[in-house]
Amino acid sequence: MSGHADQHIVPQFLLKHWHRGADEKLSAFRWANGKLRSSRFKAKSVAKARHIYSMQRSRVTPDVRAERDFLGPLVDDPAALVHKEILRSGVRSLTDEGKQTWSAFLVSLMLRGHSMMLHMRARGRAILGAGLDEAPDEYQAVRGDDAAPTLRAWIEKHHPDQLDDLAVLALPELVFSQKLNLPLLNGCTWATRRLSTAPHDLLMSDRPLIYVGTLDKGFIVALPIAPQMAFFAVKPRETWNNIAGLTDRAIVKELNLHICQTADQYVYSTGVAQEPFIKKHLPHRHR
Repeated sequence: MSGHADQHIVPQFLLKHWHRGADEKLSAFRWANGKLRSSRFKAKSVAKARHIYSMQRSRVTPDVRAERDFLGPLVDDPAALVHKEILRSGVRSLTDEGKQTWSAFLVSLMLRGHSMMLHMRARGRAILGAGLDEAPDEYQAVRGDDAAPTLRAWIEKHHPDQLDDLAVLALPELVFSQKLNLPLLNGCTWATRRLSTAPHDLLMSDRPLIYVGTLDKGFIVALPIAPQMAFFAVKPRETWNNIAGLTDRAIVKELNLHICQTADQYVYSTGVAQEPFIKKHLPHRHR
């Protein structure tokens, strides 16, 4: 299990397209000690966090099944094949199965990342904790000699990870849920845009999915899938028509602005040419 301790926030199949230069690496930017730092890395060495999706994290060997058995083989690996197809032929060539695979991958990107997992774990603790706080009299009747004054305290004493792991247990259901996938699949315009005339490449980050709006009303979902190509899922159609009318320069600037402003900590680039832009727009709170 220890081989899956470093778990991927953004999969390697996507990030490796930002490799450039004689070293065949990408540039990673972050704030540290008040300065914007950059280093060169292979895609396999970035956009991951130790045990971010693991359960039973208080143990010496946490449970890594969410990464090893779910996100890797059932989400990222199938999406990598669809990604190749999109780069080669666009979205019109995708089968229904391919669309469902890509939709689930997009949903997974909504849920992955340091800040989102912290939020989901906190939300899971609140939901499960509220249930544990119900019926205190029944607990008092069966607690016996245990010193824990409440059922919540008993769980925290004897099974400390259960409150923390509810969010991870829910990941498979959320990633494949109809509530999150159907808005992306039904009545939604999918498109790709090659952005070869823009003066700069698209940036990436440790939160690469751009999501504006709400799934139940109208939204723009965008994802850089290569330095000069972006994927879009847009509802309603008129919104896509407006985007399609923009210049490559305008689209790249707007997407890169979102990428920087919503990053958890890291922004990734093909090189250092966009360092001034990143320095201006990556919030200083990321240290």
